[in-house]
Amino acid sequence: MADLDQLFEKLDRLDTALSWQDVKRRQPGPPPSDPERLRKILIAALALAVAAAGIFLALRAFVFAQGRPASLPLPSATSDVRPSPSPPPRGWVRHTDEAGVSIDTPADWTFNNDPVPALVEPAMLFAVGTGPVPTGGDCAPSPAIDGMPPDGALFVLQEYGSVQVPETGQHQPYEFRSRPDHFDLGPLLGPFECFGVEAHDVLFQDGGRFFQVFAMFGPDAPDSLRQEVEQSLDTLSVDPRPEDAQPLAECQAGKWTACPEAAWVYQVINEGQVSYLGHRGDEAILGIVGKRSFAIWTTSSLEDLPSVGCSSVADIRVCEVGDRLVWEAQGLLVWIEPAPSPYDSLRSTPGLPAGAGLERLVRASQRVRLAQP
Repeated sequence: MADLDQLFEKLDRLDTALSWQDVKRRQPGPPPSDPERLRKILIAALALAVAAAGIFLALRAFVFAQGRPASLPLPSATSDVRPSPSPPPRGWVRHTDEAGVSIDTPADWTFNNDPVPALVEPAMLFAVGTGPVPTGGDCAPSPAIDGMPPDGALFVLQEYGSVQVPETGQHQPYEFRSRPDHFDLGPLLGPFECFGVEAHDVLFQDGGRFFQVFAMFGPDAPDSLRQEVEQSLDTLSVDPRPEDAQPLAECQAGKWTACPEAAWVYQVINEGQVSYLGHRGDEAILGIVGKRSFAIWTTSSLEDLPSVGCSSVADIRVCEVGDRLVWEAQGLLVWIEPAPSPYDSLRSTPGLPAGAGLERLVRASQRVRLAQP
């Protein structure tokens, strides 16, 4: 997706101002509060606090529940403090970075806590390899990549500090899914700019911080080595940001693109084979199917779908509301409306996805799970 975005930017060489229709009935944004449900949650929490003398926990639950419908999960990956990690397995050692990140690796692997000093943003916190990991390179650990054994592995952890600044051209918060219970390196991608080689690329957020893993393997590396790298990544422990500096705070302040629902939508459009075009400010994500470009966002499903203007798509009820489409998935209402592409080079027209494109999106929305606490 990043490569495609860079291609569009090179074609356009402009910063296109987006213009949109005024929203008539529903505005993209964070799901609205449900005061009655919040009142019930507060009463239950206070009762539990009295029984357990845990008043602090009750107050904390109330703070996180405000501004969110009670039917939606709160993102524990960005709000909860993780318990102290268990000791490393036998034959493994723990490495702690000065940035407040630790990881366990086999004792005979090499750990370098500043592999590319010249790289400022994103910061490369460390590199780990089964062979030597020398320091050097401009934007990638080039000496370590060149010296990787044919049957070895090398992986790096980078942290982004400016993903919420649109003009920097960096990643957006919703591109970083909540940290998984178990890391899966996914497919081999690339070759990547700077690295010059194919790699496994994983974006995730943990403790309100945004990370990227690049993992590389030699041509003779066994499958068991990939499993060891994933096992090592599972031991990552991250010091969280203050709660008021985490994406959840921005979400509650009205920035939908910082909400976990936006990260879910981003996964849905990728799973649905929709080309990603960026975002519409804080309100929606932009995509394109064929030559039709559109905006997609979510609201809570506290209201029922319309009783008319609906049809079945992939066995799911999809309804027309004015020039929009809406359906229910994962306890949310998914909305799509025509929206112009920010890239003139695409020669696209604002329109709604239809046929196989719409069916893929609907199926993906049922298949991709919204992160649970």
